[in-house]
Amino acid sequence: MTNEMNLMKKTLKKITKTACRKACRWIEKNGHSLILNNKDVKLPYLAGIIGGVTEPWMNSVLSQLFKETDGIFIDVGVNLGQTLLHVKTLDPNRPYIGFEPNPNCCFYVNRLIEYNDFENTTIVPVGLADKSGLGVLHFLQDHCHDAAASIVEGFRDQSRIQRKVFVPLYDFADYKSVLPDGNVSIIKIDVEGAEHLVFKALWDVICDQRPVIVLEMLPPGDTESERFERQSKIYSDFIAADYQVCRISKSPDSKVVFKKLDKYLPYTEIELSDYVIIPKESVNQFNVI
Repeated sequence: MTNEMNLMKKTLKKITKTACRKACRWIEKNGHSLILNNKDVKLPYLAGIIGGVTEPWMNSVLSQLFKETDGIFIDVGVNLGQTLLHVKTLDPNRPYIGFEPNPNCCFYVNRLIEYNDFENTTIVPVGLADKSGLGVLHFLQDHCHDAAASIVEGFRDQSRIQRKVFVPLYDFADYKSVLPDGNVSIIKIDVEGAEHLVFKALWDVICDQRPVIVLEMLPPGDTESERFERQSKIYSDFIAADYQVCRISKSPDSKVVFKKLDKYLPYTEIELSDYVIIPKESVNQFNVI
């Protein structure tokens, strides 16, 4: 009986390995899919990378914003196209321009666009900054699509950095002349500490076209930190530009409300890191409390 059991275990193990290899080959060839906003989305599988949706609450944010805005959507910090999927399943015809300095992410997202025949979609393979030149992308995790990678040296403990990659950085003015026609209506920014550089690059567009801003700004630490000083300046600059800064409050079912922020204070909770910044003349159009 023991020999028979051992033989059965070996046979099952062999069958399982064969099935896994076949499944992996099928995924590599055909990718994966998900349903988002009642649309079937194809996700390519490339060199062990597969995208998807990591922030379901973003769908609620964009759904609310899209009801009251039209025009160009700018995505600064594309990563694997998580926000792109929300945009193109909510409003397929809305022009989308994404900026991403990581070449591995750009390669993946361009394939994602091809797989799904997304139209009016442009990926610019650069990071946005206050001046054009060569920058360094610092990887916190040892994989090629690290969403926590930052172009800001010292943003995280340097002893935790796994590797560094040179990347191109551009001032938005160098790209502005080839923008598609139309106003910029929404800018989403998720750049791991480089928010101040992105806002310097985009400030003329923000003041001229008055887009809504969706922003991640990670906890600043104490009031003496350089990070808190940079973030406080971002807050005060938007107040001076007649914008209302709101924190995005999320419920367990991913519904959201926008809570007015009357003062910028230090915080440590990661769930408080997401903001929507709305021109004061447009505040009444949204669910702001």
